[in-house]
Parts: sequence; C-alpha cells; structure tokens
Amino acid sequence: MTHKSDPVIDNPASDLSVTLWGVHGSVPKPSLETSRFGCATSCYEITNDVQSLICDAGTGLVGLGQKLVQDNVKDIEIVFSHYHIDHVLGFPFFAPLYVPGMRVHVYASQEILGRSPGKMMKRLFAQPFFPMGLDAIKAELTCHDLSTRKTRLLCGATVECLPLCHPGGNAALRVQWNGKTIIYSGDFAHGDAATDAKLKSWFDNADLGLVECTFTPETYDKGHSFGHTHWEAAGALAGAARTWVGVHHHHLADDHDLATVDARLRALHANGQLGRDGQTIWL
Repeated sequence: MTHKSDPVIDNPASDLSVTLWGVHGSVPKPSLETSRFGCATSCYEITNDVQSLICDAGTGLVGLGQKLVQDNVKDIEIVFSHYHIDHVLGFPFFAPLYVPGMRVHVYASQEILGRSPGKMMKRLFAQPFFPMGLDAIKAELTCHDLSTRKTRLLCGATVECLPLCHPGGNAALRVQWNGKTIIYSGDFAHGDAATDAKLKSWFDNADLGLVECTFTPETYDKGHSFGHTHWEAAGALAGAARTWVGVHHHHLADDHDLATVDARLRALHANGQLGRDGQTIWL
C-alpha cells in the first residue's frame, strides 16, 4: 500500500522489495484511530519474489505467515534485532511453524544480545506465557548465531550486525542483496558519538533505511526513553540514505499524531517518510 506522495523508489526493473508488515512499537493498539498507519508491531520482509528474508517477528509476522503458507514457501529466514516482546510476539503464531515440510531458520547475535536464539525460543514457548512448548512445532526449525562479521544466508543475502544502545542489547542490521543495501536500526537511543557515527556511516548511500523514531523531540526524555530515539535525531543519522522510513511508532500515537510527525519529517527530508503497515517499497 503505497501513496503517491511517498518518496519511494518504484523500479519495475528490480525484483527486490521491502514490505512493512508491522511498524508500531511496544504493543499493538488497534482502533479506528490507528487504521491509517497501522498497529502491528515490528516485522519487515525483504523479498525477491522467490525468497524472503524477514527482520523481526512482531505481530505483523502473523499475516505474513499466512501469506507464506498460501504461497507454499518452504524455506524461510528470520533475523532478530533483539528479543523484546514486541519484536518476538508474532513468532508463536507464525503459521509456517506448524506445517510439516516447512524449513524455518532464525538468526540473532548471541554476542550482542547475551542469549542465543535457541535459548530465547525455549523461554518464549513456555508456561506461564504460552500454552505450547517447542515440541508443538512441526516445521524444521534451525537456530543460527550471527556475529558482527558479514554472514551469508541461505537466500544469498549477507547480514552484518552493529550493537546499539538499548536495554538488553540491540543489533542494527545491514542487509546486502542483489546489489542493494538495506539498513534496519532496530531499537536504539542516540547520543553516543562513536556509535552514532558508525550507524550514520551505514545509512550513508544505503538504498533504504528503516530507522526507529518512537518519540518527537518535544516528548523525548533521555532519562525515560527506555532506549529509544526521536524522528529528528533519526533523520540526522539516516538522512543520507537514498530513501529512509521512520518506524517503531509510539504505542500511544494515533493517526493524527503520526500524520503531524510525517508532515514535519517530510518538510525537512525530501527522501524521508513515516512507514505504514502494508506499505511496499521497491528497490
């Protein structure tokens, strides 16, 4: 679902696209007041129409999973930026997990997050928070550890991780595939000069940046940000990307709030916008 005013690249010669299945932060908040920008939590699909690479498994993953089953996709790869609940909540409800013959590969950086993806799965699929254990999974589930070096995935993409400032850790992801570069920041707080400089160098000249912007400059309080940033700081870091999209909207923000932020952001950045659930960007 794109809009004529969105600064996205519509390139029919390219078969690589990014679909935003969930751009909300912290918790889904469905209502009539969130119908424009959406309410599903973090989930982004990079695809070449044959293979897909998924970044994070928030509630947006639920709808994506149904589509992948309908399309009879057998091999699926998911990379986690970190394990906070809004980024993993959709995974137990991911339909391909319960289909025999499906092969699901999950990746995360134990070095950055302090826990392997396999250990995270054991905690996620367990009482008292979920009624089924890992033995309910019928697909072939394989967990992989990512380092900060480039890792080539099964789909042919390479992924590199960058540690950012966030409680419990967070790995920004640099995905390079079919000659294109996509940067996904995950959740982070700006302010550390060395880390900000490294992240900015990743965004510089990238084809697409997906960067969190939970707060506005007026509502941002460093002491109570819980490891997040605001759209103005996000634009300062991601503004040199060919296109950048603000994601991880504040859970209490409604369409009116986000439309106001979107207008302010676009006024400063001709290549920027706020993301919406269901939006597809062709690279």
